[in-house]
Amino acid sequence: SPWRRQRELGRRDSRLPERQHGLQAGERAPDAPLLGAGGQSLRLFQLLQGPDWNLLAYETHGKVIDARRGLRIHHIGEQDELIDTLGHFRESYHLAPGQCVLIRPDGYVGAFFHGKQSNDIENYLSRFAIGIKDEY
Repeated sequence: SPWRRQRELGRRDSRLPERQHGLQAGERAPDAPLLGAGGQSLRLFQLLQGPDWNLLAYETHGKVIDARRGLRIHHIGEQDELIDTLGHFRESYHLAPGQCVLIRPDGYVGAFFHGKQSNDIENYLSRFAIGIKDEY
């Protein structure tokens, strides 16, 4: 039921994708200092503000999923729009290159994915009725 799925969003014992170590789905997303492509300093929390979900793609080297309303996609890595120069993002989120983390609008982790699992990401977003694909 939709109510049950909504309750699962913040529970560490939910049936959502799980990991063996580090940050887990249902935990508060940590902040991290980053550099924008133009060299400007910013905080991850600045990017997470607002009513949208955020997909943080770590060193995925290209498109992960199609754009959709209600979802902002941020690419973080040495060659991406956002640079983790101090390694705080990588350490806080325990991500390997190619992995993604989905952050809910309330600032909690929704799920972790590998960037090549675009169907899993799409299914997760559809399950929680997160927007529809936009044509760009």
